[in-house]
Amino acid sequence: MRTIYRTTFELRAGAQCDDFFGSFADAAWAWLYDRRELGLALKPAGMSGAVAIPATDVGGGFRAEALQVEANNTRGWGLMVSQKDARASDLLWVSDLALIREPDGKHYFSFTQSLGRTDGGIMPIRRTPGRPRIIAKLVKQFIASSGGLRLHSRPLPLRHTEADLKQFIALLERPERTHPIVLVSIHRQSGKPLINPGEMADHLSGIAHVIVAESAEVANNLSRILPPWLTCFDGAVRVYWPGFRRISQTIDHRLWTVRDLSADHIQFNSGRFADLVLASIAEVTVNSISPHYCSFDRLQSLDRHRVIAAAKDNQEWEKLALAYAADCEAKDAAIVSLERELKSVSESLFREQQLTVALKAKIEDRKAGRANDAETQLPPESVVEAIERAKQQYGDQLVFSLNGKSDEHSPFESPSEVQAAFEWLAVVYRDSKTGTKSCPDLDKNLRETITGWHYSAHQNDSTARSHKAKEWYQCPWSASPTGKLEIHEHIKCGRSRDAEETIRIAFSWEPKIQKVVIGFIGQHQRNAHTN
Repeated sequence: MRTIYRTTFELRAGAQCDDFFGSFADAAWAWLYDRRELGLALKPAGMSGAVAIPATDVGGGFRAEALQVEANNTRGWGLMVSQKDARASDLLWVSDLALIREPDGKHYFSFTQSLGRTDGGIMPIRRTPGRPRIIAKLVKQFIASSGGLRLHSRPLPLRHTEADLKQFIALLERPERTHPIVLVSIHRQSGKPLINPGEMADHLSGIAHVIVAESAEVANNLSRILPPWLTCFDGAVRVYWPGFRRISQTIDHRLWTVRDLSADHIQFNSGRFADLVLASIAEVTVNSISPHYCSFDRLQSLDRHRVIAAAKDNQEWEKLALAYAADCEAKDAAIVSLERELKSVSESLFREQQLTVALKAKIEDRKAGRANDAETQLPPESVVEAIERAKQQYGDQLVFSLNGKSDEHSPFESPSEVQAAFEWLAVVYRDSKTGTKSCPDLDKNLRETITGWHYSAHQNDSTARSHKAKEWYQCPWSASPTGKLEIHEHIKCGRSRDAEETIRIAFSWEPKIQKVVIGFIGQHQRNAHTN
């Protein structure tokens, strides 16, 4: 399993909360059971409060286990939930949340989200973390803080008064600060943020502080205090990491300018940008573990040590031997898990190193005035770019003749997968059609080539004959007497209503020119049952 999201912060109950662990556990159970996938009107009666529950299938592909521990002035309760990925059944998500009361009486909440393969395959996993709904719920329901600073699910305003600016600088430089600060500036021409700060704050709750300037003057005043390379202005958004110093370099604290926010993969969409910022912060936080971090594994370890201590005190030697054996077995399993995670991280590091090499080559090509030979080694940043590259690289194999229902600007989150899909059409599919190389099962081949993708050779008859859906399954083709070409074959990824997770490419083989004609790219094609 590879950890892709982690956060830890202190939680305090309000004055009206008599049973902190019970209230926390109820929030966790509600988070688990408030899902359409489970199809439950009410959660099971036994799953309420801080109770221990053995590993149980709860429906919809979800499995849950709960544990409570009390030993050595420490109390803890945890819930571990696993579920199969919606797009690829060989991927497993594991969510691990825990609340621990340490000997000093303070309570700390931790949440960890991991992802791994269940088939033992060695292939890249293209998934980004999302903000679990329970994080914002807990931040709102209880008093959350970290490093002595209150955490919020809403943005905090920054006015252009001297007092506010001094307080903001003190916050940036505060040694105890543990969470990054995301500053959203005001676009001078429009007089407002280019990204919705409320959506950003809710999305980043528990993992960052979001602060929004109240006017464009804030940036002017900050520029008199901070070096120009560390300011944030004219609609830009910046992440200020803990450990900030005024001598820090520009690259130490990521800045997204108006140009960045207008890029094809963002297009000033607050949701997409919040996902992007969350992913960039989570990539750092997974490697930064708080001294108060607690996991389901740690709670299990505490419980085993409690059993060992009790067996020693009671001189129950057989029970002690069994307890030690169970502890050793658990530690062995933890080592195997860490080795697998190290392997996954190493694979990711290798991909990043390859990307760095390609970027350096691109820079050198530009400096020398050479053609950008390294350009094609870089992953495309959008579906539009993937299409343009395919036109250049596979002009002898592919023809793009998109119909009016296509969306070239699809926000699909993995443009590199779209590029790989075009390559599959140009090589594997085309070779099977020309007889160059046989491929008995195109769907299986595509699934093994690009995880989560599928091939279909046709549409069902009702859809094909449907008048209202017909224009979705035709594309312009001047060589045809009707000026149209039927496109009933398709490859696709995802089945959700989210365009960032779902894409379909419809096409047809044209034997006269020995090329694949791509006539539709978008989230879904209308069918006979679509309004």
